[in-house]
Amino acid sequence: MTNEQLAEFIQRGGNEELSPILWERVRKLLYMIADKYYRGHCEVCAKCGVTVYDLKQQAYSAYLGAVRAYSLDKGYQFTSYLDLQFKTAVRPLFGKDLLNSAESLNIPLSADDESGTEVIDIIADGTALNDFERVHEADTVTIVRGAVERLTDELKDVIYLRYYENLSIKATAYRLTIAENETLNRERRALRLLRQDKQLKLLAAEYMRLGLL
Repeated sequence: MTNEQLAEFIQRGGNEELSPILWERVRKLLYMIADKYYRGHCEVCAKCGVTVYDLKQQAYSAYLGAVRAYSLDKGYQFTSYLDLQFKTAVRPLFGKDLLNSAESLNIPLSADDESGTEVIDIIADGTALNDFERVHEADTVTIVRGAVERLTDELKDVIYLRYYENLSIKATAYRLTIAENETLNRERRALRLLRQDKQLKLLAAEYMRLGLL
């Protein structure tokens, strides 16, 4: 069955067993897209605190976006949808204000960038949050991400899949090629360590003080 046929069947619903098959076919390609994107926009990524690992974590979201966007009638290969959907998926990572470092929002991010991506493409909607909320949200994300990064790789992977990509225990186990019980045990260990993290404790206390918890 071709990628295009798989995408069409998945779109129709009731074919959950086919989605992991298509994902495995395009996963490496999406990771290559992430690597290329990072190399082409390394300065912007560094300024916004975005790592290549962060970009790769958005690969599955890009895959889901490509499945939703795919149209058999347009006659394009399924993989041709991945690049645009990847750019869409990574935009939330670049939530910081880049206006002070760009003369125009319609200039290329990099002189050697062949994707045609402009500064405006990675700036989040400025009307979504006021300035205070944006700063507070950015600080929160930095603290939480830092705590997750301090976990071991096997625990970190579970947290990213469960809470960044919102996968079920079953889907997470499939992605990591481990048993569901082991996935659940790793998640419990990771959450226990995160609850003990000093920075997260301070953050929780601040949220409680503000009445947000």
